[in-house]
Order: sequence, then structure tokens, then C-alpha cells
Amino acid sequence: MKKILLLFFAFVFSLSFSNLTKAESYENSFKLLKITNGNSVSFAYLFPVNSYAFENVDSISYEGFKYYLKNTVSLLSDSYEEKAEGIEGISVSKPNYYSTYDAVGFIIKFDNITAFNEYFEVEDEPITPKKSGVFIRKSTYNISFPFSKASADSLISLMKNTVVMWGTTFNKDVSTIVSLYDYSTFVYELVSTSKLARSENMSESGGLYYNTFERTYEELAEEKPITIYYLEINRAMWYLTVIVLVIAILIGVLIWHKISTRRKKPKL
Repeated sequence: MKKILLLFFAFVFSLSFSNLTKAESYENSFKLLKITNGNSVSFAYLFPVNSYAFENVDSISYEGFKYYLKNTVSLLSDSYEEKAEGIEGISVSKPNYYSTYDAVGFIIKFDNITAFNEYFEVEDEPITPKKSGVFIRKSTYNISFPFSKASADSLISLMKNTVVMWGTTFNKDVSTIVSLYDYSTFVYELVSTSKLARSENMSESGGLYYNTFERTYEELAEEKPITIYYLEINRAMWYLTVIVLVIAILIGVLIWHKISTRRKKPKL
């Protein structure tokens, strides 16, 4: 868990950002996307650009800001790529601007759980779920939200410094843009081709299933976990129920047959 901040930059190469489109845009949001596709796990961390705010400043020099932000994020992606050296099954992308999210980010893809565990030095014991239900078994997991108040402060500071650096270079007043990051939200989104993982915030779009969790800066201080659950058919209970019903029906038929035979037996 102490390395949760490292999980801030990645996305699946086999699923492009253009395929991950939803109605909610979550403007001015720092986003962490976790994508599962078969055995692979990928993460994408996205920094909000807030392009709409640049219209009142300088839409031409705005491209320069994206360049500055890419350079800032590249320092992080390079460090992740360096750490991945010597570990098979890991790919790290270069920072890019994704218009779907109006954000700059980069991607880490783990081909299998072994590569993931080795990279993040996972040693934690598996989380024990809370189970309920008889015929449909529900396994509920309470998981820590991946953004903390401390990490949020670091991210907001990074964005503000990048904006100020851009504004100083182009001699622009960026105070309005800088203040936007005081109201940023933080989004954790689970994306999958299957709907095994569920939550109260689940939605579907383009054949992909999304479980989306959002927190304001103030809510991060509450350290409220997120809840994910899995539904599974309890086949053993269904099989047992069918067997009991069949036996009950057979016994009922035998009893009925015996009673019917007695009634039809002639009296002497």
C-alpha cells in the first residue's frame, strides 16, 4: 500500500483511449484508470489540461503548455521505465495528450500478474472479502482509494508550477488557470471487457464496463474506502437443491401411489 502513489501512470496498449469514451468527461480531474483485459493489467494516470480555461488567455500559446506538461510528465514516465528494466512483461509509453479526456498522461501495461507483483514488490496478504448470499454468492471488497490528501497536494502543486512556468515563458497572466486546480477532483476508474467487478457506480459503454469513483479534495481527508463486489452462482447449493427437490418429488409420488393403491384395493 505504501507504493500506491507509484500506480499513477499507465494504460493498456491493446485498448486505445479512443475506445474508452463515456458521457462523463470529469473536467479538471486527476484520473487513474485501471484496465483489465484477460491476464493483463494496465494503469493510466491522467493530468487535467483544462483547455477551456486557455481560451481567455491565449489559444495559440496553449499548445506550448501541452508541450511543457508533456516534458514534466516525461520525468515520471522515464523513472517508471527505468525501474521496469530487467522485468519481463512490462511496457511504458511516452506521455501524450488525449483529447478524449483533455489530459496528458502515460501508460504502464503489465502482461501478467507476475510482472505486476515484481514491479511493485507486492507482499501484502490477499484481501479477505465479506461474503453473503446463498444461491447467488456476493463477495464484497473494501479497497483504499488510490489518491490520498498528501498525493493530491503534490499533484496540484505540480500542475500549478507547470502552468506558472508556461505563463512566465509566454508572459501571460495565468492566475485564473492556476486557481482552477484548487477545485480539482480525483477519479479512480476500473475498466474491463467483463462485468465481473461491480459497484453502485457501474456503467457500460462501447462494450466496456466502468466502475467509477470520484472524490473532492476535501473528501480525501475522510479516507473513505471504495466498495467493489463480485457475484457468483453457488453451483453446489443449486445442485443440492435440485437433488433435494427430486428426492422430495419421488417420495411424494411413492406416497401418492401407495395411498391410491390402498383406496383401490377391494374389501373382503
